[in-house]
Amino acid sequence: MPEAKHNTDTEQFGFRVGPGAEPRTLLVYCAAKTLPFRESDITSQGWTLTRVGAWGAARSHMDRLGAGVGIVCLQDTSEKAVADAEALLGYGHNRFRWIAILDLAFLKSAVANHLISECCLDFHVVPVDVPRLLHSLGHALGMARLSRNRANGLSENRVEKNVIGASQAMKATVQRIAKISQSDAPVLIQGETGTGKELCALAVHAHSARSTRPFVAVNCGALPDKLIQSELLEMDPNSWTLA
Repeated sequence: MPEAKHNTDTEQFGFRVGPGAEPRTLLVYCAAKTLPFRESDITSQGWTLTRVGAWGAARSHMDRLGAGVGIVCLQDTSEKAVADAEALLGYGHNRFRWIAILDLAFLKSAVANHLISECCLDFHVVPVDVPRLLHSLGHALGMARLSRNRANGLSENRVEKNVIGASQAMKATVQRIAKISQSDAPVLIQGETGTGKELCALAVHAHSARSTRPFVAVNCGALPDKLIQSELLEMDPNSWTLA
């Protein structure tokens, strides 16, 4: 009789591990020298951990990954550390599912409460309960995959199906999208709420030379005032002052 094949995949902490499981990449943002948990507790469960300590490095990894799961360590209450955390969570809010790890002192900050409630899927207070953290990561991974699938569906299916209309204005818009999508120049799309600005942006992306790369939507309302120019226009806001 032929030898029976056994499935070596198993369920651990809410997600599948084993040869047939999808790779799991975890981005950890921590400015402190020491992580509030042992890396081996995470990597032993099949996660590939990438640690960054600077906001610029975190942004580069997020752009490369497109979407995923992240841990943000909020243990420094200084103004710069809080501003960096705001920028990080605001930049990746639509694409990443964040788990916050923080000291109790950080919860006393109104800004911290806003960041956690608006931008994080869950939070843990040090000392970290590792089994509970792994459960949170499993949940975050599932949510990130759902968001990624939805984004792929938007860029591949909904764009073509939803940019419809028989009026001359709509026909002109479709023609303009086809034309400008072949250019690398920045595109400004203006219109009232609900008129389809993001849909047009998706259509431009879908027809561009970068259509195989992620479409990154940034929640500008979540970006700090001091950083919005540098993040969107790659400008140094200090260069506009008289200082």
